[in-house]
Amino acid sequence: MHTADTDAAPAPWHPRHGPPPLPPPGCGGDAPDAADGMRAELPFRSAAVLAQAWSEAARWIAWGGEPLAGAAPPPAALPLALLPVAHALRCLGREVREPRRGVRVARRVETVAAQCAELAAWAEGRAAVRTALAFARLAARAAPRSPRAAYDLGRLARRAGDHQEAWRWLRWALALARRRGDRDTFARALAGVAAMYHADGQHRRAARYWRLALLHARELGPWEVEEEAHFALALLALRRGELPAGLETAERALDAVSPHDRRVGRLLREAARHLVDGWGLFEPALLLADALLPHRRAPAGRLALHALRAHAAAGAGHIVAFEASWSAALALARSGRVREGARRAALLRLARAAAHLRQWARARHAASLARRAARTAGVDDAARLAVLLSGGRRAARLEEEFPVRAAGDADREAADRFCLRAAAVLGERARSEWAGAARRRGRGRPPACAAT
Repeated sequence: MHTADTDAAPAPWHPRHGPPPLPPPGCGGDAPDAADGMRAELPFRSAAVLAQAWSEAARWIAWGGEPLAGAAPPPAALPLALLPVAHALRCLGREVREPRRGVRVARRVETVAAQCAELAAWAEGRAAVRTALAFARLAARAAPRSPRAAYDLGRLARRAGDHQEAWRWLRWALALARRRGDRDTFARALAGVAAMYHADGQHRRAARYWRLALLHARELGPWEVEEEAHFALALLALRRGELPAGLETAERALDAVSPHDRRVGRLLREAARHLVDGWGLFEPALLLADALLPHRRAPAGRLALHALRAHAAAGAGHIVAFEASWSAALALARSGRVREGARRAALLRLARAAAHLRQWARARHAASLARRAARTAGVDDAARLAVLLSGGRRAARLEEEFPVRAAGDADREAADRFCLRAAAVLGERARSEWAGAARRRGRGRPPACAAT
């Protein structure tokens, strides 16, 4: 007689199979992991209160909604950190401890799921990702047919680094939202699936899902999905070498958000990097770097931007700008305030910038500094660059190692148009920052000449 192999791997999950599997609450190390995560991320008293609430809700869900006999009462006074979720904790405790006649169990389960989702959102706002993930799993377990609960669990699992769980719950949220006509969650789930494909390196599928998310978000929202889709599509187009399309999408992304959005700086830095490395359009890249430099205050960011500015200035033939950024970048690299990886990447770019001006001694010096900063084993790109900078045919070998596409008139026009739009956005940001600082100092609004 044939017997089933109990050690065989389970069949792969598919949305048609129903909700993705979750471990039983309180079993398989789930409860200790949740409590340990809360203690690691939150103050002691807050972690104790939340661990008790999580344990009681998990048992209540596992027992099918039966009131918990002999459950410990909640503390009389909550810690100050938990005051924003005091109502959610009281409602959750009342539902799991007290029998309520005349109220269906399904309605009570929905209430428990809603309170768990509120606690997960509060924990995520405090960067307590493991705590948020524990309560999101409870919400998804209590309401396995809720598109929003499934999406929140998938999003938090992706943020926590559990990609397999994130894939399952985001696909389940997509299927549920399509089935129930939940347009908001459907657009969010499309964006989540696109981000997962992007993380896996499947850029074409990621672009397809980002376009679908943008199409649905344009109709009924949410607006943050539309913004995220614009930025993601712009970055994907630039990385694929589609310069005019990428810069046009980047302009739409700049129009969709506030000038103070953090993603603006990242998008402009990526655009400047691709203009230098992919197309050899040094003049627009230098303009972007000049406009971005006053807004970068962190040492690592200023180091990377100075190195990029030095490279663009070397390619454009602006010796004064090259010398200024070279000196500033070397000073930051030697200051000890920048991590190894960022320092090494900036020094390699400085070596390429000096090589562009045929200053081979400087280029070898920067490459040697990069080799000293590299402590990782294996093939070292700093050592490879040092080999390219020595011997004959250095310029030709560097061109072969770092090929640049031939930019046409359409590419140059798109780059110039994007630089003008980016300069306007950063100018508006600088004016508003100046005005805010002036008001704080009691000097009123900035004069018109400051805006110019």
